[in-house]
Amino acid sequence: MKKKAAGNVLKLCIFLAIFGLVCYGVFSIAIVPKTPATVEQVMEVMTSFGYEPQDKTDTFIAKNPSAAQNLQQCIAIEKEDVHFEFYSFYNENSAIMMYREAYWHIYYTKMSFPNVELDTKMANYCKYTLKASGTYSVAMYVGPTAVYACSDEENADAIIEIMKAIGY
Repeated sequence: MKKKAAGNVLKLCIFLAIFGLVCYGVFSIAIVPKTPATVEQVMEVMTSFGYEPQDKTDTFIAKNPSAAQNLQQCIAIEKEDVHFEFYSFYNENSAIMMYREAYWHIYYTKMSFPNVELDTKMANYCKYTLKASGTYSVAMYVGPTAVYACSDEENADAIIEIMKAIGY
């Protein structure tokens, strides 16, 4: 009886060890940090898709004077109904604050039912998307960068293509 119990305990220990290793492997693969895009990279992508990126750094700082010490650069496009803003900050905390601001702006101005809402939090990034009332909106930060984008739902692919092209 004691041998049988000891054998079961040994099997359980082996199972838990293997299960733990498998879980560790899956989580370590799933939580790979994204590489933050550079302003130059984003401008190149926007241009390659036929947009004319504009430097909005001074405009953003005029509206948010406290951001002057943390914001490196802000670039944006506005074409038809596609609006895309990319922010590069000197630190991740500023990007997180921008993400939160964009998140709440989307939530309070675009939220309706029915909707499709996705909120992803991983290693060094968070991404929030919302499709509601015929609009598509994104808020995201990756390291010291942040994105706010929105469009009509039928042009969501334009935003998705830019996001994929910059690795977001």
